[in-house]
Amino acid sequence: MYYVDGEYGARKGVGIGSITLHPSGLPHGPQPGLVERSLGVKETNELAVMCDTFRPLKLTTLSRDLDDPSYAYSWYEERPEHAVAITGD
Repeated sequence: MYYVDGEYGARKGVGIGSITLHPSGLPHGPQPGLVERSLGVKETNELAVMCDTFRPLKLTTLSRDLDDPSYAYSWYEERPEHAVAITGD
């Protein structure tokens, strides 16, 4: 998903210009509590482009350099105590 503009409400840690990649077959959805927050909402103010491919996308060297290792932890309400960020440094 490429997040273009607006107020993205399904995930924390996703802002304008963010690109997220998800492995094939990985089920996912909004973060805990965000579905309940959306109940009764009649419209959203966001623009995102999602792309499903028949073949896996390959990352360029530049995209690997821009990786946010903390994104994987955005799926948790709170970051697990045992979680350690992995960086290329």
